[in-house]
Parts: sequence; C-alpha cells; structure tokens
Amino acid sequence: KKEEPKKEDGDTAKEEPKEEGDDKAPGTEPQKPKEESKQDGNDADTAPTQQALQKVQIRLGTLRSTIERETRSLKTSVQASYKKAAALSEKNKVQATFTQYDKDKDGVLSKREITVFSKTEYKFAIPEEDLSKMWQALCPDGEKGVKLCDFQALKVAIGVARERVKDQARKVAREAREQELAEAKKELQTGFVDVAETLKGVEQALADVNKTVVQLATQGKDLKSEQTLSKCSEAEESIKSSMEKLSECTQQITGLGEGAEIAEDLKRWFDAEKRKLATLAKSHEGTCGRVQQMVDRIKVDGLRKEATEVKEVGDKVLVKVRQYQAEKELSAAALFDEIQKQDSEGFDVDEFSAFLSGLPKAEGEDDMTEAELKLAFKAFDEDKAGKVSKAALESVLMVLMRVTKDVALTQNLSIKDAKTIRRLAEGEVVQKLEGPVKEETAQVMRVRVRCMEDKKEGWVSVAGNAGSAYLQEGVEFKVVKETILTPTFDIEAAVDDDGKPSTAKKLKQGELLELREWGRQQESTGLTRMKCKVRSDGTVGYVTSVGNTGIQFVEMI
Repeated sequence: KKEEPKKEDGDTAKEEPKEEGDDKAPGTEPQKPKEESKQDGNDADTAPTQQALQKVQIRLGTLRSTIERETRSLKTSVQASYKKAAALSEKNKVQATFTQYDKDKDGVLSKREITVFSKTEYKFAIPEEDLSKMWQALCPDGEKGVKLCDFQALKVAIGVARERVKDQARKVAREAREQELAEAKKELQTGFVDVAETLKGVEQALADVNKTVVQLATQGKDLKSEQTLSKCSEAEESIKSSMEKLSECTQQITGLGEGAEIAEDLKRWFDAEKRKLATLAKSHEGTCGRVQQMVDRIKVDGLRKEATEVKEVGDKVLVKVRQYQAEKELSAAALFDEIQKQDSEGFDVDEFSAFLSGLPKAEGEDDMTEAELKLAFKAFDEDKAGKVSKAALESVLMVLMRVTKDVALTQNLSIKDAKTIRRLAEGEVVQKLEGPVKEETAQVMRVRVRCMEDKKEGWVSVAGNAGSAYLQEGVEFKVVKETILTPTFDIEAAVDDDGKPSTAKKLKQGELLELREWGRQQESTGLTRMKCKVRSDGTVGYVTSVGNTGIQFVEMI
C-alpha cells in the first residue's frame, strides 16, 4: 500500500494514475482497509481505561495503609486494655488479700495480723527481731499498722527475712558438709601422706646417688678399679632399693581409695592427688634409669680397668708361681695340694694370699698389697667361682708348645734305648707337663709333654745338640670369623626360648684367645668347641673353633 502524501494548505494533491482493476474515479481518496480502521478505534478506547486503572490502584494502596495503621492502633488499644484489666484484677486481688487478713477492719495490718499473713501465705514464721525491723520501717511516727499502700513493701520485707533465715540454714548445712568433707579428706590424705613421704625419701636417695655418680664419672680415672667398682655396687644397691620403693608406691597409689566411698565433691581432688603422685613416681623411675645408665658406663670402664690390672698383676704372679713350681719340681696337682689347706674342692682368696706371701722375694721387692693379692686371685679364678679348683689351676698354669720340626715322642727322658711312641708333626701342639730337664747322654734339654690331639704323653727334645729347635713355647688363637663365647660347653644350653643366645658374648674377627681346654666335638651339634680366655677383657668361656660344615671360626697363630 502506498501512503498518500500530506496536503499542505493551498497545495493540490496530484492525481494518482489508476491501477488495473480499480473502479474508483481519479482524484478520489482511497479508503483504509477495515483491519487498520479497527486498530485505530481500539487505541482510542484503551487510553482512558489505563488512566482509570492507575487511579484505582493508588486508591487501593492508600486504603491498605490506612487499614494497617488502624489495625496496629486497635492491637495497641486491646493490649493496653488487657494490661489495665490485669492490673486492676491484681489490685483487686491484693486489696482482697489485705482485707482478708485485716480482721479488725481498721484499714491496717497489726503485728499479729502480719504474723498470720506470713504463716498462711508463705509458710514462714517471722522472727521477732525481723518483725520489729519491718514495723519500724513501715509504721513510722507511731502509726497503728501497715497500710494497703505499703502492703507490697511488707511482702518484700517478709521475702527478704525468709531468704535470710534460709541462708542461715543453708550456711549451717554447708558448714556441716564442709566439716564432714574435711574429715573425709583428712582420712584420705593419710594414704597420700605416706606415699608422699616415701617418694620424698626416694628423691633424696636418688639425689645423693646422682651426686656420687657424677663425682665418680669425673674422678674415676684416678681411682683403682676396686674403688670404682665398689662405688658402682653401692650406687646399684641404692638404685635397686629406690626402684623397689617406687614399685611399692605405685601399688599403693593404685590401691588408694579402693573399697572406700568417696564423696562426689572429693572425687576431683582425689583423682588429681593420685595423678600427681603417679606422675612423681614415674619421674623418679626415669631418674633411676638415667642414673643406672651412668653407673653402667662407669662400671664398664671399671671392669676394663680391672681386667688390665688383673692381667698386669696376674702375669707377674704367674711367673713367680711357675718359677716356684719349677724349682720345687711340682706338678700342677702337687702345687694345688700345697696351696689349699682346708677344702679339697679348691682354694679361696685367703689361702692363695697366704701362699703368695710365703713365696721368696727378689732383692728390694715389696710385699704385695691386699688389693694386689685380690687381683692375683681373680687372675687365677677365671670362672669367678670364688674358689680355684685343681682343673682350673692346671688350665691357668698350662704351657703350650708348638712343634716347629718333626721330632720323636719317646717314653723316657733318656734318649739312649728310648722307645718311640710316635712322631710329632710340624705345627702340632703339645702341653708341657715337666721340665725342661737336661739329658746327660746327648746333652740336650728335654720336656715331658702331652699331645693335645690324642692325649699321649712322653718326652721330647726342645732342641737338638746342633741347635735345631723342635719346640717353641707359646700358642695363641685368633677369631677369623665372628662367633659367640658361651659360659657352657653345650651351646644349646646358652640359648633362650626364642633361639637367641642368652648369656653369650660376641667375638669379633681379630680377637685374640688363650687356650684353656683343647677343642672337642659336641656330638649333638657336630661343632668343635674349645675353652679359652679372651685376651682383651679376660672373659673365659667356650667358643666354636670349627663348624659342623667345616667352616673355621678360630685359627692358631
């Protein structure tokens, strides 16, 4: 559709050319379609309706605000009315109560009426003293009684008096309870005091031991082993005693309160006291452990020093005893009989000291001190049995010799017409039993020996008359593979339930050993075991020299 141009005043509309099928005459204005005419009519009708709707909405909002305001006002008025009615009801109730107890209808309450009111309403008999104070406060200037306007003050005063009486009763009950708890607490404290005193004594003992041990650690280097070990033993005894007391204290602390009914008010205090004592006992146990560790370290040093001292003194004494044995031409058994005087099973330190004191002394040689005599006895008492048996003495005095060149083992000292028992091979080890003795015919020194392999005994030349050496004194052994030293020959006897050695000592590779018994095979295990003495610390025991598979643990050097 083509829009018709607007006509200005004085303008003449141009005549549109007639389209095909158009019946209208030229110059006639074309009519709008029906749909467009209808739309224009609807727009004209809608505008007044929207304006009216807006006015209605504004009016509704105004009315809604007015309704809400009036509703709130009504609620406030209703609440005020309720409060006023309640206050009026309360006032009437108070006035009715006042009138009820105003028996003489004089408009005031007398002392008697106040007393009746209190007993009836509050189940409380006012003490005379409190009643007098109320009367003075509420009835000044000689008034006849309490007026209605002071009735509320009277009730407050009665309440205060009643609470004061209750407070007094509560105070009496509280004091009685406190006294009861104090007595129960005192009874419970008896057990705590006993344990605390014991712990205090333990603490003092540990302080003294710790002081001694610290001094010993500082000054121990200047002391002899006997003094060091003696002080260590004293410290260990004190620690042991302290640990026993702590164990008893722990049991006592655990048993505190058992079978007793402890009041609820005392349980917290009671549990705190038990925890305090248990913590203190635990702390003392830790102190015992630390001091014991210090003692153990000092003791190890003391034992190491003692082993050195024992070896030094023992070596000197051993030389003197062997010299005496050779001069007297005594066997080990004969020497044993000379030393022991009382017990045939062995000689003790006193018998050995007496024997050593009687040995000849070199010119200028001093007598051995008591400490040196004890060290000498320890050197011979290798099993630490307190006595030295005949077998033990023989093992200490045993002299081993190694065959350096094949030589004959004969029955007699004399070489002439002597019957040969067997030939000794180079490297074989024999034990010297007697000699050396000079053989007059060949002018050679000979010794009586026992073969370690087959236990055969006979005479052997130490060296030939041309100077050839057949025997060399001194045999040592060395650990070539790490093993263990046990106190018994049976290795299974030194094993606990877990299969671990119980009292075994580890021997590291390179440790030097002195023979005490030649190796022999244990039938149950197939191990070859020998008794020996560890050169480093003097420990004596049994060691496996050859395993059941042929592995060499100890070799002769």
